[in-house]
Amino acid sequence: MRFPPKMATVCYVLLLSAITNFVTAEQYKDGDPVPLYVNKVGPYFNPHETYHYYQLPVCRPEKVEHRSLTLGEILDGDRMAVSMYDIKFKEDVTDGKLCTVELKEEDIEQLREAIEDLYYFEFILGKLLRYTVKQRQIKRNILLCR
Repeated sequence: MRFPPKMATVCYVLLLSAITNFVTAEQYKDGDPVPLYVNKVGPYFNPHETYHYYQLPVCRPEKVEHRSLTLGEILDGDRMAVSMYDIKFKEDVTDGKLCTVELKEEDIEQLREAIEDLYYFEFILGKLLRYTVKQRQIKRNILLCR
């Protein structure tokens, strides 16, 4: 049975992706720290307009430590920085607290505008995967202060 060329390409990319994720997952042993990098945020419908994640009023470290970027990441507009999350490979965490943030009126307005403009935010989990969260995925979990 022959696949159409486009279908064969899609199958090849999916297979290559699965193999790559399998190989990189072997780089971590149980309990090893897995860095989580925060990257960029921006309006979903304008991917060229991006901002650093820490420009939003969110939990941030006292000193933001940026990760070295490749040329491709720079051209893609990435702005990766180390997050405050403490993640260990294959270890569950329940009821953890990252920080407490006191929001001013302008901070609440900035978050409200980001939600209304359908901002996405992007995290990079170690060498395993890049995860982008879109506003509609989290809208039901956010309490808008009106």
